[in-house]
Amino acid sequence: MFLAMFSNTAAASCGAAFCAINTSAEAHGEWAQSGTRADLRFEFIRLDQLRSGSAKTGLSGQPNTHDEVSTLNRNLVLTLDHSLDEHWGIGFQMPYLGRNHGHLFNDPVDGPVPENWRMTGWGDTRAVVRFQPAVGAPEMVEGIKFGVKLPTGSTQLKNAEGERAERMLQPGSGTTDLIIGAYARGEFGGNGWFGAATLQRALQPHEDFRPGRQLMLDAGISTSLGHAVSAQFQLNALLRGRDSGLQAEPEHSGSRSLFLSPGLSAMLNRQASVYGFVQLPLYQNMNGTQLTSKWAAVVGYSRTF
Repeated sequence: MFLAMFSNTAAASCGAAFCAINTSAEAHGEWAQSGTRADLRFEFIRLDQLRSGSAKTGLSGQPNTHDEVSTLNRNLVLTLDHSLDEHWGIGFQMPYLGRNHGHLFNDPVDGPVPENWRMTGWGDTRAVVRFQPAVGAPEMVEGIKFGVKLPTGSTQLKNAEGERAERMLQPGSGTTDLIIGAYARGEFGGNGWFGAATLQRALQPHEDFRPGRQLMLDAGISTSLGHAVSAQFQLNALLRGRDSGLQAEPEHSGSRSLFLSPGLSAMLNRQASVYGFVQLPLYQNMNGTQLTSKWAAVVGYSRTF
């Protein structure tokens, strides 16, 4: 039983993030008929470890700069996926974000001054079409996907002092992004497997900010533990380029990360299931100095109609 059309991820010096765990259509397994699937997942990602390159680091305290302290991301992500037939499908993803961020401004006179933001709101919506040229034996199914990320999330949120949050902290990037990818899934030795690659790139800057391109690579296996319970293990890699523009921090953006994501899923009935994953970093290499997480978690509910 596979869980997962989107693998939604962002990372920056200040620590705005989605989990890289794949809970999209390519990981659900073969679906060769029309119908709709709704998936609601909750993500918990606390970024509180500063990292420079692949090594842990601490606060710099350099005057007239700011040091990142922590970002707590609590995201609700709703995905609606409709299969027209065995070949075509379309999915929409709508995230609602809760984000608390804190950093220290190193005042040359007063010393470190804490600054905080509490932000909630809808993020950027994604619309992705998938096409499977042929659906035959379950040993192998291949497909491609293409779509856009739309600038529906706010880029103007401020804290109580009226200071606008950094661009990568905002619920939206302000840009329209192209999304293209490919996937394969099947069965081997009674177990399910899938692999997926997704590239996302902003088509234009917004207010002197353009997020770096992202390449997401996912692979997973699933095995049955009984009549209604399955275990899944994923490897999730994220390669992210530097942000650009006057409002960007190119020297402190862009990263290369690899995660191990074990999880369990349970069928409630023929139409509904629940799942949970823990994501553990195996490798994290950051450009400049950025916040990273020690672990992250996802729980979700999926239902077909």
